[in-house]
Amino acid sequence: MPAYLSPAIFIEEPPSGVQPIEGVGTSTAAFVGHTVKGPIGVATPIGNFGQFTDVFGGFTDDGVLAFTVKCFFDEGGTYCYVVRTCHYAIPTGGTLKAPTAVASNKSFVDSGAGTVTALEVKAASPGTWGDDLAILVTLTGLDRFTLEVWLQGSSAEPFQQLSMDPASPDYVELRINEAPAGRRSNLIRVTNKIAAGSLLTMAARRPVASTTPVPLTTGSSGLTSLTTSDYVGEAAVGNGLLAFDTIDGINLVAIPDAIGRDVHVGGVSYCAARGDCVYLADSQELPSSADDVIHWKQGDGPYSGNAISSKYGALYTPWIYVFDPRSGGQMTRYVACTRRRRESTTAACGVHSICALASRRQTRNDSIPAGST
Repeated sequence: MPAYLSPAIFIEEPPSGVQPIEGVGTSTAAFVGHTVKGPIGVATPIGNFGQFTDVFGGFTDDGVLAFTVKCFFDEGGTYCYVVRTCHYAIPTGGTLKAPTAVASNKSFVDSGAGTVTALEVKAASPGTWGDDLAILVTLTGLDRFTLEVWLQGSSAEPFQQLSMDPASPDYVELRINEAPAGRRSNLIRVTNKIAAGSLLTMAARRPVASTTPVPLTTGSSGLTSLTTSDYVGEAAVGNGLLAFDTIDGINLVAIPDAIGRDVHVGGVSYCAARGDCVYLADSQELPSSADDVIHWKQGDGPYSGNAISSKYGALYTPWIYVFDPRSGGQMTRYVACTRRRRESTTAACGVHSICALASRRQTRNDSIPAGST
């Protein structure tokens, strides 16, 4: 207590006991969505949009995740994790669900009798992007060959003096699949299909030569028959949002390519269970009125399900327009649930909310909207 040593009027304000809310970072985000390429079901750290395009490809008509990530970094976001998703199903003879996306591929027969498959070439990750790849094989020397990877009609990666001998330092799998970064392929993976005990000589084991690049085919992004669990995840698979379970320090979570309301409900529940992050949900794309948005939030009226109402969730409306660098104009509209293109132009408002929050490197807990804004 202060000492008062002379007559006067003193004003003393006792502490109220109310402490200010400490700031929390909003610069680390976690996204689940559709990408051109890249690993599926894996939480991949991304430090800038250039790294995102290297790993996952650029903008695509299959979703708006790339626009969201670019906006996040443009507005001051510093770090994020991205999980690529697709539809998961139990494969024939299997017991656990697996991604239905397929890597483009092509098999080459041996250059000897041409009776067995010598080399299988696959795109480095699943997706239709791999159908833009082609392989040109040239036989060289006594038992060597060159494999040249073409992308969209142009030579992209030449690998010379390759061998089919597993003991050679130029073994085709070693050079293309396992060499240090910068020397291995970023576009393809290869598998030697010749049996270990084959009587074929190393020269005859080489893949048959091609006079023109041979395209890879049958790639699929696995974006048909999508369900809520493909985004929110299943415990037995560890996909979707559950891929972030081992990641600490996430502040914001969003699924810009969500196919419906149940995905957002699951996102809010996931963040509430974690207790350390906020889920950013979108309203329906074309609400008829403010009451329609409230019905969407509460899960009543024409909508069913749990309410999107939690201190660990924020609901944003309306959807907004964003610039599409592919066309020099505004982005093509995507209809929630179907993702089919429409003639008008807009994007999920999750993009807007990410921009607004990412730009605040430190913000107060009570300034993050909860429920509906």
